[in-house]
Amino acid sequence: MRVFIHGSCVSRDLLSLLPPEEFALTFYSPRQSIIPLLGHITGLDEQLDKTRLTSRFQRRAITGTLHADLIQQLQHHHRETDLVLWDITDERLGVYEKSGRYMTRTLEAISTGLDSTLASTARHIPFGTDEHFELWASALQKWERSLTRSRLADRVVLLAPRWASRLDDGTPTPSSFGTHAADHNLLARRYYELARATMAGARIIGDGIDTRSAPDHRWGPAPFHFNGETNASLGDVLHELVYDHSTQFPPPRPVVATTGPHTIDVKLHKTWAEEVALHVLLEGKPKIRFRYQKEDLFRAHLPAAGKYVLRGYHRARGYTVGVNSEHLSTP
Repeated sequence: MRVFIHGSCVSRDLLSLLPPEEFALTFYSPRQSIIPLLGHITGLDEQLDKTRLTSRFQRRAITGTLHADLIQQLQHHHRETDLVLWDITDERLGVYEKSGRYMTRTLEAISTGLDSTLASTARHIPFGTDEHFELWASALQKWERSLTRSRLADRVVLLAPRWASRLDDGTPTPSSFGTHAADHNLLARRYYELARATMAGARIIGDGIDTRSAPDHRWGPAPFHFNGETNASLGDVLHELVYDHSTQFPPPRPVVATTGPHTIDVKLHKTWAEEVALHVLLEGKPKIRFRYQKEDLFRAHLPAAGKYVLRGYHRARGYTVGVNSEHLSTP
C-alpha cells in the first residue's frame, strides 16, 4: 500500500512501524488544519524567520502550512496513492483568521515568531469552539470533494485514538498547550462523528483502543505520543483493514514500470488476494488478458500506441475485485 499521510506524528509514527514491504510513504503533509482549504492568509512568507528552524522537516512543514498546499499535493500524488492516512491531531492549536482567510497555528509558527505577529494582526479561533467546528465542517466538504476527484474517497483511513490520560507508569500525561487528554477527547468527539457522517467511504479506526503515552518518546511525553503497545494495536487494526477482504477496502492499484519502447512490467501488490490477474485495455477495449496467477508481476507487450488502462483483478476464497490504474499513454 502506497500511503499519503495528512496528519501528525500519530500517523507518521504508525507507518514507520509497519512492514516497509507492505506499506510505503508516498507523501507526508503535516501541520495543517483543513480549515485553510477555505482560503489561506497570504503574504506571510516575508514575515517568517526560517533561520530559527533547525531541520529540513520543519522548513518544509511551515512552507506547506503557509500555502495550505494539501489539495495541491494530493492532486500531484494521487496516481501513486493507495491509501490516505489521516489524523486530526494538528487541529488542536486552532487557526488564525484574517479577512476571511485562515492559517493553522503550529509549533513552527510559534518558534519562528510568526505566531506573535499573527496574534497581533489576526484572530485566533481555538479548536473545539462552535466557530472552529462550523468552519471545519465546511472545509470537510471541500476535502471530501477533492478526495472524490482524485478517486481516493474510498481509500481514506482516519485514525481516531483517544488521547492517552496516562503514561506507561500510570502517572497522568502532561497537557498539550493547556489542554488535557480528557478535555480534548470530549471536544474531538463531534469532529469524528461529523467525519463519519460526511465521508461515507472513509474508515475511522482506533477509537476503541486503550491508549497509553510513552514517557521516553523521542518527541517527548504528550497525550498523543503513544507507547509501543498502543501503536502496535493501531497497526494491527490498520493491517486487518487492508489485509482482510471482508472489509472491502480497495487493494493497491497496478504499479507500472516501462522496460522498453512498447513493453511494461505491471506489479499487482497482493494484500488479501491469493491470485491476481491483469487486463490491458486500449481505448476502453481489452487487448491483453493475463489469467489468474500466484505471482504478482506481469510483463506486457503493448500492441499499438494509444491510451491504456490497466485493470488488476484480486481473488481469494470466492471474493473478487478489480482495480484500475491511471491511464497510460504511449507514443
